[in-house]
Amino acid sequence: MNQQYRVLVVDDEPMILRGLSFVIPWDKLGLQVVGKASNGEEALWQINKLEPHIVITDIRMPVMNGLELLKRVMTERPSMVVVLLSGYGEFENLREALRYGAFDYLLKPVCGSELEQTMRRAKSRLDEMQGSEREFLHQSVQAVTELVRERLICSMLEGTEKPYDRLYWLREWELEHPYFLLLIALDDAREMKQWDRSERKLWNFAVNNVLAELGKSQQLITVFPFRSGEWVMLLQEISQEQIEEIAEHIIVCVKTFTKLSCSIGISKPCRGIDSLHASYRSAQHALMARFTGGRESVYMDADAHLLHESGPTGIMGSQLDVWETRLAAAVSSYDRDAVTALLGEWKGELLASGAKQPDAVALMIELMVGVSKRLADLFGLPLPGLSALISEMPICVTLEEMNELMASALAEYQELVSKQVQREKETSSVRKALQYADKYFHQDVSIDEVAEHVGLSNSHFCVLFKKETGYTFLEYLTKQRIEWACSMLKNTDTRIHNVSHMVGYQDPKYFSQVFKKLVGMTPSEYRTAFKNKGGIYEKPSV
Repeated sequence: MNQQYRVLVVDDEPMILRGLSFVIPWDKLGLQVVGKASNGEEALWQINKLEPHIVITDIRMPVMNGLELLKRVMTERPSMVVVLLSGYGEFENLREALRYGAFDYLLKPVCGSELEQTMRRAKSRLDEMQGSEREFLHQSVQAVTELVRERLICSMLEGTEKPYDRLYWLREWELEHPYFLLLIALDDAREMKQWDRSERKLWNFAVNNVLAELGKSQQLITVFPFRSGEWVMLLQEISQEQIEEIAEHIIVCVKTFTKLSCSIGISKPCRGIDSLHASYRSAQHALMARFTGGRESVYMDADAHLLHESGPTGIMGSQLDVWETRLAAAVSSYDRDAVTALLGEWKGELLASGAKQPDAVALMIELMVGVSKRLADLFGLPLPGLSALISEMPICVTLEEMNELMASALAEYQELVSKQVQREKETSSVRKALQYADKYFHQDVSIDEVAEHVGLSNSHFCVLFKKETGYTFLEYLTKQRIEWACSMLKNTDTRIHNVSHMVGYQDPKYFSQVFKKLVGMTPSEYRTAFKNKGGIYEKPSV
C-alpha cells in the first residue's frame, strides 16, 4: 500500500532527536516524522494532536518514562506501533515492555540499518492492519481450526472420545499415513515445581518456539504442549536413524536456547487417528527408561525392554532391615564416604532388579522412613523435613536424582547431629570447668590449668566459657571468691586477713581492693554494716 504513515520520536536527549530525524530515508520508506517530544507527558499531548501511527520512545526519561507512556498508549490506542530505545542493562524493562505490547526495541546508540529494518517491519505491520477484514476472519477461522484439532488430538491421546465428528476436523490429514509420536519431557520436574505461573508460562513459551522452529525443517505434522512439562510432536514416518537424529538435535537445541534439560520418548510407528492413544502410550513407555538411563537422552519404545515387567520383587524388600541398619550405622559414625558408598550400592541393587520408577520410589520411601526411625532411636532426632523429602521422591525423573536427594538429606542430618554433639560436648566442658572453679576457688587456679582439665585449648576454652556463662573465667572465679568472703564476713568472726587467705588471696590489701570494687565497700565496712542492721543486711549482688 502507498499510504504514508506518521511517526513521533520521543527522547530527552536533543542530539538523539535530531539524529533520528535524518539517520534513515523516511520518505522513501513511506514514513514521515511529524513530531518530537522530550518526555512521556509531552508525547501524550503530541499523540492526541498529531495522531501518529508509530511512536519511537526512549525508556529512561523524566516526568513520564517510556514504559508508562507505552502502557497509556496501548490502553487507549492498541493498534499503534511502539518501538522502544534502550541502553544496556535494561533487559528486565524490555521484557515488561514486550508484555505490554511493544512492537520491538533497539539498543542505543541506534544503528541506522537496524532502525530502517525495524521501520520496514513496522510499516508492513500497519499495511497488514489496513488489509482486508475478510483475510483477518479467514486467519481467525484457521487458528480456531488448529486449536480444535489440537484439543481433539489431546483428547484422543488420553483415550477420550468426543461427541462431535473428529473426521471433519482431521480429514485429509497426514495422520492417515504412518507417523512417529515424540514425547518431549523436561527433566527438571523438581525445579519446575518451584516456578510460579508467570515463570512456567515464559519457559513453556520458549520451549514451544524452539520446537515449532525445529519442526519447520522436518516432516512435521504438528507439535504442541500436552501436560505440564511435556510436548507432543508428530512426525511422518522416516527411518529409525533419522528419527533418533532429530530427537537428539531437539535435546541439544532446547538446552542451547532455553538452558533446560529434556529427554524424548519415541513411539513405535503408528498409523491412523485411532492409533493416537496407543502411540502416546508407546512413547510414554519408552520414556520410562529415563529413570535408569538418565537425563538428556533419547529412548525408543524398542528400548523399553530394559524395564522388566516383574520389577523388584520381594528380594530387596526383604533386605530393607539390613539396609536401614547399615545406613543408620554409617550416618552415626559421621562417615560421609561410607554413606555415599552404601547409597551407590543400593542404587546398583535397584538397577540390577530392573526397578520401575513407582517400585523404586516406594522402596526408597520405605528405606528413608526406616532409617529415620533408627536415627531417632540413636540421637533422639528423626530426619528433618521427612514429609517434604517423601513428596519430592515421586517427581524425581531419574534414579540418580532420587539417590542424590537421599544422599543430600543424610549429609545434612550428619551435619546437624555433628553440631548437636559438639554443642553437648562444649556444654559439658563448661559445666566441668564451673565445678572445678567451685571446688578449687581458694587455691591459685590458672586458666591453663582449667583448660587442660576440660580437654580444650586455652583460647577455645576462654571463648566458649564466655559464650556459655557471660563471664570470663577469671571474672567467674573472682565472683565465687567474693561471694564466699561475704558469707564468712557475715557468719563468722574470722579476721579479714584470714578470710583473704581462705578465699584464695595471699595479699589482704589486694583482696580489699577487689572486694570494694565488686561490693561497693571494704570488707570491714561490709561486716560492720551487716551487724548494725541486726544481721539482716543484704549485700549488693556480686
